[in-house]
Amino acid sequence: ANTLSLHDALPICLSAQTVSLSSSDLGRSSASGNGAAGGLLGAGNAVVVTASDSSTVTSTSGNFVTFNAGSGGVTLSASALPNVSASAIGAALGGAVGVGASVATASGDTLVTAALGDDNSLLGNNGLTLAADLKMLAGKDPGTANIVAKAIAGSGGLYFSANGTVATASNKDRKSTRLNSSHKTH
Repeated sequence: ANTLSLHDALPICLSAQTVSLSSSDLGRSSASGNGAAGGLLGAGNAVVVTASDSSTVTSTSGNFVTFNAGSGGVTLSASALPNVSASAIGAALGGAVGVGASVATASGDTLVTAALGDDNSLLGNNGLTLAADLKMLAGKDPGTANIVAKAIAGSGGLYFSANGTVATASNKDRKSTRLNSSHKTH
C-alpha cells in the first residue's frame, strides 16, 4: 500500500506558493507457465497460472490541517497503473491417449483515493484539486484495460484426445475522491 497522510500532530500548517501532495503505484504482476507431456501409451498435462494486483494508493490530509498555498492552490492526488497478466500454455501428446488443460487467471483490485480530512483550512487564491486516477497502459484498448489472461492447450492421441482452456480476467479497480466536513476557504 502506498499512502501519503498527514496525521497525528495537531494542528499542521503547510505553507508554500503551491502545495501538492501525491502518491502513486506502478503495479506489475505477471505469471506464466508452460508444460508439456508425452508418452508411448498416454500423456496428461495441466498448467494453472494466477496473477493478481490488489494495491491501495491513498493521499489524504488528515484532520485539522491548514494549507497556506499563496497563488498556486492545493492539490492532493493519488494514481495507480495496474498491470496484470497471466499466460498458461500446455500440450500433451500420447501414443494412444492425450489429455491436456491450461488455466490462466488475472485479477486487479486496486483502490485509489484522494481525500481531504475534517476541519481543514485552505488559504490562497487558486482553490483545491482532489484527483484519483487509474491509468491505462499506452496503446491498450480501454475494453481490456490492463488485466489480461491467455490460455492455450493442445493434446493428441491415436485413439483419444481431449484438451481444455480457461482464461479469466477480472478487474475490480476503483477510485474515489472525498471531501469530508467543516472546510474553510479564505
